[in-house]
Amino acid sequence: MMSGLDGRTADEALAAGVPPREVWEAVCDATGQDDTARWLHREDLRKVRRPRRG
Repeated sequence: MMSGLDGRTADEALAAGVPPREVWEAVCDATGQDDTARWLHREDLRKVRRPRRG
């Protein structure tokens, strides 16, 4: 349960119609994540992946 979601879990908040962005913000706040984690979904993964070896 998270205070930013009126005491609901993330699953409960999503099921109740809370927008996913608000749920993600509450999860990040509750777990002390920095901006890197908060905006990870906006990263271009092709740029951050390591090249394969071999």
